[in-house]
Amino acid sequence: NVKLRSLARLQRVDQSTTATAPEGTWCLPNNTNAYTGRACVGQPPSTWNPNSGPRGLVRDTENFIAHSQTDLTATLHTGAIEHRVVAGVAFSKEDFELDSGTIFRNADGSTTGITYPLQSFDNPYNIWTGPQNYFRTGRSKGSLTNQALYLFDTLQFNEQWMLNLGGRYEHNEGDTTTYTVNAAGGITGVTAGFPAGSKDDLFSYRAGLVFKPVENASLYLSYANSKTPSKASVNGSCTPIATATVGANCNIEPENAVNIELGGKWDVLNERLALTAAVFRNERENYKVNSGDPLIPEQV
Repeated sequence: NVKLRSLARLQRVDQSTTATAPEGTWCLPNNTNAYTGRACVGQPPSTWNPNSGPRGLVRDTENFIAHSQTDLTATLHTGAIEHRVVAGVAFSKEDFELDSGTIFRNADGSTTGITYPLQSFDNPYNIWTGPQNYFRTGRSKGSLTNQALYLFDTLQFNEQWMLNLGGRYEHNEGDTTTYTVNAAGGITGVTAGFPAGSKDDLFSYRAGLVFKPVENASLYLSYANSKTPSKASVNGSCTPIATATVGANCNIEPENAVNIELGGKWDVLNERLALTAAVFRNERENYKVNSGDPLIPEQV
């Protein structure tokens, strides 16, 4: 009994957002500052003074994904042991582009200097009537590719005993480029230290033993590990070495997680109620945090 299944997906997502955060000074109806609890100074009750926070920030992103996965499933026997095998390969490619800037500018790119008026809680007026001219302030690109091979086997020894085994190997490679932008919004080059990239070869595996003392109950013991590459998302990157030349890689190890679990399940009341219990332990290594050392600008 052999089955072959293949899935493929192409996706492109364009997203453009303009954000203005509701930050500033709030004076409550009882004439107290919402943050300090003290009496308001120079501001009437029931008003909001939008005197801080980002205004008219623009994020324009484009994301492209190509993914394919092929699985081969088979049921076979080696003597008295039944095997249910799943073998497969997967490939993915993802590209990401980000343009960021601000839109509340004069035609020459200068700030408008417009002071935002007080807003009433009862009748706020938050429509921008000043000039709107987009100027780029940043640009970045990222790419991520992944190739994976995996094999899983469920071994059925008899009605009571079953063993699950599996392994996965994958190669993950990603890079990020940040560009320098001048005051007029033009791209003038690549920021020092970029592109920043990483390459990881990852192997993860799992094993689980299942015992069924009766048909409606089971006990299990499992062990599994997993790997997270140093660049796991296309729009995220490690911090490049400040003095490195273009093409420097991020010098960090992949994250590693281990899970050990012992548990059981019991179906009662004609399978209308399932009782479960488990004890487990999760451990993570190489968890990324900022080093805090200016001589080690990477994450460790």
